[in-house]
Amino acid sequence: MYRNDELATEGWGNSVLPCQYNDMVRRSTSLSGERRLLWAVLEHAIRCYLADPGSASRARRLASAEARSWLFDRGADGPFTFEGVCDHLSIDAARLRKGLKSVRRTRQDTSAVRHLAA
Repeated sequence: MYRNDELATEGWGNSVLPCQYNDMVRRSTSLSGERRLLWAVLEHAIRCYLADPGSASRARRLASAEARSWLFDRGADGPFTFEGVCDHLSIDAARLRKGLKSVRRTRQDTSAVRHLAA
């Protein structure tokens, strides 16, 4: 996922405290298979969502759109919804969503500046 120092530079400091992230990572070595699967699902969705939604690759654009839909669908109910996964992993879904939006916005702004400078 992200190294601890990357979290601070990407704006995650307001969403997940470093001690919370470190605790989650430390516990990951002793997680049950079910929890490891949920972590993998969440990590994959985050990576897809943060990938460039304007990518030339159709597959990457579709994966980003699908991840966005899963992450931000508040009407869904069940154990494999974003809220269900976050609840099971003791993660504040609203704070994570806020952090993801912030990171993506920052990346898009940075990408736009690079594009203009090129």
